Amino acid sequence: VKFSVSTSSSAKIDLNLTSYGMYEDEKDLRFRIYADDDWAELKRMPLCTDKVKLSQRNVPIVFDFQGIKQDDRPDASKGSSVEMYTARIEHEITNPPNPHRKPMKK
Repeated sequence: VKFSVSTSSSAKIDLNLTSYGMYEDEKDLRFRIYADDDWAELKRMPLCTDKVKLSQRNVPIVFDFQGIKQDDRPDASKGSSVEMYTARIEHEITNPPNPHRKPMKK
């Protein structure tokens, strides 16, 4: 998702994620924030490890178990249940970003 913040402004992100079943390895799972100036270069990069280097902020995503719930996905069998996990990210973005960001080595 691309969302822009106006120059000399700020925005608050409040994101709720739902996982049907446990996310197996969330230690590197992050909500990453990038600068518009880096967006074109980022889209051309084939590897996530390269894209991560351009991120200005990395907010951890941690899922919490919500219990066994009715599976409401369109392709679920009627009456089936699933383990439900949710994560909430609240983060404020200030523009301009931190001037101490280290540029990626080329």
